[in-house]
Amino acid sequence: MTMRSSVDPNVHMRSIGEVAAVCGVSPHLLRQWEDAGLLEPAREHGQRRYSELDVRLVRFIRFGRELGLGLAELRELFATRSVEERAVLLKRRKAMLEHRIAVAARQLELIEEGLACPYPDVRYCPDLIALAEQPELADLPSSR
Repeated sequence: MTMRSSVDPNVHMRSIGEVAAVCGVSPHLLRQWEDAGLLEPAREHGQRRYSELDVRLVRFIRFGRELGLGLAELRELFATRSVEERAVLLKRRKAMLEHRIAVAARQLELIEEGLACPYPDVRYCPDLIALAEQPELADLPSSR
């Protein structure tokens, strides 16, 4: 990213404190995201100045982080300049999420069967034994 060095006087720009307050993040976090290459605020007299586009980007980064995207994943997404590249990236992420969902579903099954098991020792519960004999998650289509 190339640093924007001047601010257009006709465009409303915000300070780092204003952006932090509006977006619900700390100024320190904004500086970290800048260091990670996700943000590129303009500079005016050495001070960071954020445009409305920057504010939208901060909100997008926060949203992505809340959903579990890493900084490297976000940086890769922002660097993508074609629909095809973006599709490859997002399909890879989708497959990973589908696998996580399959793992969570299996965990829920285990918990539900454990709760329903009338045996004092779950090792003798026929439904849990049957569940353990199902295909491994690595064999499920969603992990590919």
